[in-house]
Amino acid sequence: MAKSPRTLTSIVAALEEDILFGRLRTRERLIEDELIDRFSATRHVVRQVLVELERKGMVLRERGRSAVVRDFSREEVEQICAVREMLHAHAAALIPLPAPPALLRKLEQLHEAHSKQVEAGDTSGIHRVNNAFHETLFEACGNPFLLQSIRDYAQMSLGFRCHVMVNPFLARRARDEHQAMVAALKKGDRAKLVRLCVEHTRPSKRVYMTMQGWIEPEAPPVRRKR
Repeated sequence: MAKSPRTLTSIVAALEEDILFGRLRTRERLIEDELIDRFSATRHVVRQVLVELERKGMVLRERGRSAVVRDFSREEVEQICAVREMLHAHAAALIPLPAPPALLRKLEQLHEAHSKQVEAGDTSGIHRVNNAFHETLFEACGNPFLLQSIRDYAQMSLGFRCHVMVNPFLARRARDEHQAMVAALKKGDRAKLVRLCVEHTRPSKRVYMTMQGWIEPEAPPVRRKR
């Protein structure tokens, strides 16, 4: 029985997840004929998919050659992450404290949903709810232009920052940091909130730099004997 053709949107989403979670590696070629067969799509649709992925910063296309999964130079990663840290710190510094009860309730609901996805190991769900948590948190800064800049750099860094979600230890650590952010909001601890929002971005940078062989792997946590 022939497979039903996939829509452009669903193909983009599928390939985006493959890239984000490391199923497609950096510099790996995306061959049109293989994509046509995989998704039962026309060549026209597949080419539109590659254009959209290029627009999102996920792939690079060169005339006369296959598209490849985009990689980032060490300098690009350092610079993008530095800007993200500044943006997140500034947004955290603007969030009103004590935090409004409605904001706390929504963040707690998202944290609970995120925790369930982490325990289930659902990388797609983790990614979706993680985005919702941070969107809600930074929206509270009250500056729509700052929020848009945060969104832009979140999109720009997608190609290297989502690999932490497939690592159970790092996914749980991110979950715990979300909980700590909510606690800082409740206590009105501005300094801790800003620090958490900055440090929260750093594991994804380290994971990508380790994958590229630029730095040594982080030592696993040592379990203390009781």
